[in-house]
Amino acid sequence: MKLQLSISLLASDRRDTLGRCLDSLVPLLRGLDSELIAVFTGKEQATLELIKRYTDKIVPFEWCQDFAKARNAGMEQAKGEWFLYLDDDEWFGDTGEIIRFFQSGEEKGYRSASYLVRNYRNWEGTVYHEAFVGRMTRMLPETHFQFPIHECITPFAHPTKKLRSFVHHYGYVKTGEEAPRFDRNVPLLQQGLKENPGSPHYHMQIAQEYSGVKNYKKAVDYCREGLESAGKSKYIYSAENWMAVYLPVFLFLDGEQRQAVEETEKLLASPRISDLASAYMYPTLVQCCYELKEYGKGAGYVRDYRKKLEYLEEHPEVTEFQTGSEFDLPNLKKKACLLYVSGLTCAMEQEDKKLVRDILSWIPWEDEYCIKDYYSGLEKFKEKYKEEQAFILESFYRLECANPYVEWQKALYAEEYLDQETAGKFWTETAGKYAQELTVSIPELVVPMLEMAFRNGFPVQPLTDRLSLEFWEKCCGGLAKKIPVEEVQSFYDKAVLQLEKYHLFRDRLKQALLEKQLSRSLLAQSEMLELLKEYCESILKTERELYQERYFEPPLSESLPVRCRFAVIMKSALDHIESGALEEGIRTLKDALHVYPGMSVVVRHLLLYVKEQLEHPKQTVSEEFLVMGSQVKEKIRELMRQQQWEMAYTLIVRLLEVMPDDLESIRLKQMILTESPLE
Repeated sequence: MKLQLSISLLASDRRDTLGRCLDSLVPLLRGLDSELIAVFTGKEQATLELIKRYTDKIVPFEWCQDFAKARNAGMEQAKGEWFLYLDDDEWFGDTGEIIRFFQSGEEKGYRSASYLVRNYRNWEGTVYHEAFVGRMTRMLPETHFQFPIHECITPFAHPTKKLRSFVHHYGYVKTGEEAPRFDRNVPLLQQGLKENPGSPHYHMQIAQEYSGVKNYKKAVDYCREGLESAGKSKYIYSAENWMAVYLPVFLFLDGEQRQAVEETEKLLASPRISDLASAYMYPTLVQCCYELKEYGKGAGYVRDYRKKLEYLEEHPEVTEFQTGSEFDLPNLKKKACLLYVSGLTCAMEQEDKKLVRDILSWIPWEDEYCIKDYYSGLEKFKEKYKEEQAFILESFYRLECANPYVEWQKALYAEEYLDQETAGKFWTETAGKYAQELTVSIPELVVPMLEMAFRNGFPVQPLTDRLSLEFWEKCCGGLAKKIPVEEVQSFYDKAVLQLEKYHLFRDRLKQALLEKQLSRSLLAQSEMLELLKEYCESILKTERELYQERYFEPPLSESLPVRCRFAVIMKSALDHIESGALEEGIRTLKDALHVYPGMSVVVRHLLLYVKEQLEHPKQTVSEEFLVMGSQVKEKIRELMRQQQWEMAYTLIVRLLEVMPDDLESIRLKQMILTESPLE
């Protein structure tokens, strides 16, 4: 027998995510000859008991502020041909590609592999950054982890396979408190640099730490030292390219725009800097030229960036090779928004109207989240060049894209330079298609849009349907944002005492707090279903006091609030799911998602759960068979005691075919694989 894969998990006492993490590993443990090693750094017995449900291979580790040592403690116990590691606040969304990688024998052609980490920026899960991380390697005698902070595997040999499997990670979502890591990390990193004075990796990490506390002078110093050390090596490390990109950024943030331009121009001439990394330098370069009022040079660099981007798009093999954990083509395009907005001024100052129109056509209007932060800058640009209003608005009018800001500019152009009918058409389309974006993403546009509607007699219903929020609901929303999710219940219990005579206010607050809990997306499925049911019942109870029953009869009246319509549809979906009508449940869930996008987190997770139930229905095991299964497991243990490994392995594989979700059987399989002599 051959153990294909060792999975090492660094587990603390974060039980809110640990359960989901462990659940996501079950398909790997079931589908591959694999083992799970938990390096336990926590203290709570409840956490330990949870881990023991999935594996017996638990390595106690007293935390010593050194991630590499903790990872190596797990690696030392690994018996697999390959090694994969992750943290307890991450969980796989889909492991199918990893399983196929091993089952097909494809892994024989590779020495390492990367998978994606999806780092979310909001609890809704709609904004995230994906990065490939090298966390899978073929085990060699010399394989180990290095660096106490931001540890990594060495050697990480090529060829390496890039897998699209990904883990969810919400650790970077802002919680209101910054973790006090600077004082912990910097001494450890400086000690590492003292022991390895030429290491670009340590220089880069220390620069990152200083930039995190806004000490940009120190960050600049370490980038310069790191680049000088790296330049003496015949090898080019990813850390060198990172420092080349961020040195100008730190200079700019420190108010040294002139120095940033000079050093960036030198770095762009260096053959050691990759095409992808050099492309990342242009947004900072153009912004510096804008600040220095060197508009001609700034306009030139906008064109240079565009040429570099087109080259990278035309040569995917170059882009793929140079893509790293932080640098990739999609994020490069997002970074360019600042370059384009600054470039508009540079082009206008040069009276280069063709470049203005080109830049407007290059802006990624389809990426609403990326571009929305620059609408105020675009408004300032329009205000600065009022005398060119006709040209600017006409340039927007020529654009062919689906974006609320662009549509609004078209409405302005039509009103001023075409006719009222055309203006009304654009206004209605903007309000109808983008009401949600206008009220949530671009609230500053709502007032002028209403003003235009009143001025010209356009119907305002598309907007007013989204604006009927009561003051108390705003208060509840604000409270829900402030209260940590772990304190929601205790906060509500205290608040109820003060709201005893105001049951409507009490219910609205309860609903807002339940929404917060549901929007975290860290809940186990059973808890999510219970909270969702409680949420829907609370909403319907409140709204039935306010609306006649006939409004709740199908088809649902548009007079009902959005949350109420969502609750009616969601309750129906939950009933379908509970009764086993899963396909109807999926259809109804999609209707609910359309009605109330604000609950997209829980609806999408519930959709995934129901689809999983459809594709892999859990087998119902009779009481009689459970008794027989227990007898088979006892027989397997007896075979293990007698060291009859082949027979024990055959029996456990057959048992898992009929009891695939039995955690005790999965643990037995791991024990057989790890305790038996390997071929």
